[in-house]
Amino acid sequence: MLSVIIPTNDDPAGLVRTLAALVPMAMDGFVKEVILADPANQASTVDIAEETGAKIVEGTLKAACATARHCWLLILGPGKVLPAGWEEEAARHIADHGSKAATWGKSGLFSRPKLEDGLLLRADQDAVDALRGRPRRLG
Repeated sequence: MLSVIIPTNDDPAGLVRTLAALVPMAMDGFVKEVILADPANQASTVDIAEETGAKIVEGTLKAACATARHCWLLILGPGKVLPAGWEEEAARHIADHGSKAATWGKSGLFSRPKLEDGLLLRADQDAVDALRGRPRRLG
């Protein structure tokens, strides 16, 4: 159903927190793959990937997104843990608003959502463009 993309940002502790929070959704099949975008291919990221079964892409977030095998992507920053029930919101959004991106980040007149707060988008969308297009707010 969903490929999760995480830019590592040289934050192994945050990466572990985010990955641990995804385990229940991987167990029930909602999260099908996890891809770590690590431009530096750091040893700590390699160790974490080997322990968790995540795939590493040595390159940019855009390069990591291009390798995803599923129609929907969830981009999360290291250390980000989505609120309880996020998967139900995501599934509802996909079913009801399939052409629009969504975010769990802040949105409003003076605050724009941030990529690392959690961005749900179709694999054929560009993440930066999706953020500019005022994604639907979840949570």
